[in-house]
Order: sequence, then structure tokens, then C-alpha cells
Amino acid sequence: MTPARLEFERLFRDMGLATSDAAWLVFLNGWNGAADRAVTLISEFPFEPDTRASFALHIGGIKE
Repeated sequence: MTPARLEFERLFRDMGLATSDAAWLVFLNGWNGAADRAVTLISEFPFEPDTRASFALHIGGIKE
């Protein structure tokens, strides 16, 4: 499973939601939006350019 799906399952397992439910799509949209925002914020950190790029690449990699 992907990181987003694992987190969704952890949070909402007891509700029995399926991947076809709208809740998954809403969650996934928020997940990807948070990843995009994190990449934007990381680009503003006072790190060396290579360090910023490494962080941004890693965080961007959790998007689905």
C-alpha cells in the first residue's frame, strides 16, 4: 500500500470505507495538497540548494 492509503486505513479503518468511496478521494486530495504545500515551504528554507532539492524531492515522492 502507498503511504497515503496506509494513513487513510489507519485513521478510518473502523468505518469500513472502500477505495471507491468519495472519502478516499477527498482524503487523497488533501494528502497531495499538503505534500505540495510542504514542498513550497521547504523551497524557502535557508538550506543549501542541494539540500532543499533533496527534501523537496523526498516529500514530493509521497504524492499519489
